[in-house]
Amino acid sequence: DLFCHYYKGLDFILVWINEIIENSRLSHGYWCHLIQDAVWFHDVVDKYVRVFEGEKKKECYQKGYRDYGRLNYLLQKRNPVKVPDFDLALPMLEGISEDKMIMLRENFYLQFDALPCEADSLELYKWDVIMEYMEHCVNLCVSEIKAFQSGTARWSPKELFVRK
Repeated sequence: DLFCHYYKGLDFILVWINEIIENSRLSHGYWCHLIQDAVWFHDVVDKYVRVFEGEKKKECYQKGYRDYGRLNYLLQKRNPVKVPDFDLALPMLEGISEDKMIMLRENFYLQFDALPCEADSLELYKWDVIMEYMEHCVNLCVSEIKAFQSGTARWSPKELFVRK
């Protein structure tokens, strides 16, 4: 399974976080990103997309992709954030070309240009499920950052996908 394979890499990432960049904002943010991905696939995608086969599954994926733009609008409306300004004059990240950085920046800004809509216009996902997902992720991430800072045991997202 693709997700089991993906989350096998978490063992490496945990070592990297623990030994190299422990308690940095980068490690906290990256770890929370992985947690959000795991919870998204387990709590949302598994229930709305992966339960189907063939054409129905493809159709659900397409509906979900269209919902991403709607969700961007609805979440921005609910929690307004200032769109950051990326300065391409900053040092480039090693291994990423300037063309790639420009494309990433443009794609990032597109996320803030979603068309106005209402929650009932979502095709696949339900607004209350999205809100539950977000609350779950916030609580897990806060707990994980506290665990990082105190050196206590942390939750492992791979537990959602790897059978014991």
